[in-house]
Amino acid sequence: MIDFKRVFIDTSPLIYYLENSPLYMDRIKKFFADCGGKSQ
Repeated sequence: MIDFKRVFIDTSPLIYYLENSPLYMDRIKKFFADCGGKSQ
């Protein structure tokens, strides 16, 4: 097994959100709602 000492985070959802991308906006809103810890 390989030991990793760094964490890499995909920042594309944040960039799409900041750019207010019409192509991805619905998906990004859902992504952030899901990550926000809202209980259903």
